[in-house]
Formats: sequence, C-alpha cells, structure tokens
Amino acid sequence: MRVSRSLNLGAWIAITATFLSPVLGFGWQLGRLWMHGTPVASLHPVVPYPVLGGFLVLAAAGLAACLNEVNQMGIERALKVAQSNFVAAVTHELRTPVATVRMYADMMRQGMVEDPAQREQFLGHICHECDRLSGLIDDVLTYAELGEKRRPYTFEPIAASVLVDDALAAVGGVLHAGGLAVERDVPADLVVEVDRRAMTHALINLITNAAKYGAAGGRVRLGAERHEGGVRFYVQDFGPGIPAAEHDKVFQAFYRVGDELTRKHPGSGLGLALVAEYVKAHAGKVSLESLPGAGAVFSIQLPQARTSA
Repeated sequence: MRVSRSLNLGAWIAITATFLSPVLGFGWQLGRLWMHGTPVASLHPVVPYPVLGGFLVLAAAGLAACLNEVNQMGIERALKVAQSNFVAAVTHELRTPVATVRMYADMMRQGMVEDPAQREQFLGHICHECDRLSGLIDDVLTYAELGEKRRPYTFEPIAASVLVDDALAAVGGVLHAGGLAVERDVPADLVVEVDRRAMTHALINLITNAAKYGAAGGRVRLGAERHEGGVRFYVQDFGPGIPAAEHDKVFQAFYRVGDELTRKHPGSGLGLALVAEYVKAHAGKVSLESLPGAGAVFSIQLPQARTSA
C-alpha cells in the first residue's frame, strides 16, 4: 500500500508536536514561575498530556491515510470495472456491423446477388452498418474530448425548430426501421442560444434512445417549449419505462439499465452521458421522468440566452 501525502504530513506534525511538547510545557511552567512565583520544586521535566496528544494525532493521521487508501482502491476498482464493461460493449458494437458488412460484401463479390433490386438492398444494409460504425467512433472520440476539456463550443441564436429538424433528419432511418410515428411540436418563433452541433447531437442521442428502447409504443413525441424563463426540449417514448432506482444512473458514462430490453440492444453506454455533458456546457440541466410501463420523457432545460461570453 502506498504511503499517502496525508500520512506523511500528519506524521511530521505528530512527531514535531511529540518532541516539542516537553520543551513547550517546561517553558510554560517557567513562565508560571516568573509570573506567579511558583516554587521551582513544582516544575516537571515532562508534561505527559501534550506527548500523548502527539501520539494520538499520529494515530489519527495513520487511520485517515488507511481509510483514504481503501477509498481510493475502491474508486480505482470501480473505474476498472466500468472501463472493462465499456471495452466489451464497444468491441461487441464494432464486431456486429463489421460482420454484417463482410457478409453482404462477400455475397456480392462471389456473384451470389444478380437481381439489381436485391443488390441495391444489400448496398443499403452496408451503408447503414457503416453509419453505425461512424456513430460509435464519433461518440468515443467526442467523450474523450469532453473528458479532456478539448471540445470547443460556438454559441449562436438559432431556431429550436431547426435543431429538432436537424436531429430528425439524422435519425430518420432509425425511426423508419423501427416503424415509429413521430409527433413533432415546436413553435416556429422559439429561438435559443446554443452550440448547434452539440445540441443537435444531444437531441439525436435522445431520439435514438427513444427509438431503440421505446419502439414497442409505436410512436415518439418530441418538441420544444418556453419553460421557466428558458427553453425546454423533450423527447417522449411510450415503451416499458425506466425504474425509479435507475434515474440518477442513466446519465453516467458506461452505465446501462440492467433489464431484458437493454440486453436486446447492445450499446456503449455513452449516449446519455454525452447529452449530460453537452447540457452542462450550456448551463442547463437534463432530467428524466419515467415509470415502469408508462414510457419515458427526457427533458433538456436551457437558458434562452447566455448571460456571459
């Protein structure tokens, strides 16, 4: 076990106090002799209480250092588990589209697909899987940028309808593949000051999440509205919902809700974590309202305009 800085500092303080305490105590008694005429015979060469206090400080420092080391080991162990789960999830996500692309490409290369319509269908599948790979790589790289504070933001006034439409255009294929109807409600005159790329990406992640886990509901509602002096974006699905105990965890990096539906839809666990990071950079807040069997509503609350540069 490493010796922590707190132990070193505490030890030196305790040792110094232990060795100085008799001198200070004896000096204090000499002061009493000079000030009050205390008899010299009553002086004691050693004052035991400061010495005992020094050893107690040393013991407390050692205990604090041990507790700190145990806590640090627990944090490091949890981080290693999270990273291991992340690597496993990303590896799975990479292998699946790569295998699909390879299968369709081999069939076409070997001349097994002669019908032009079927050939076009296979090419569509290949493009779709390539988009999945690109999205996963973008998420990983973006999360690394956010973690290292290297992500630049450019804030500008933009219509909320433009942000919503940009996001819908990006995930139209996902919604169509899931057979989901889209209910859109955005005032035409609603404007918000945001980084367009970041906030569009946040909405894309929320809509994709709704399409993936709320597909059983058959529809997705999304929109924007004036709320609490700012602008609120929301994405609602009508799927199985999320247990209350999971609400505070879903925005953590690498975390995925542990139910059967999640296991059917492998993922990296970064989508909602990226949403939370983007919203934080906009001085906003992201929230979740959901009950099992009643779907889920993810909301992004933003100030309508930035108060400082």
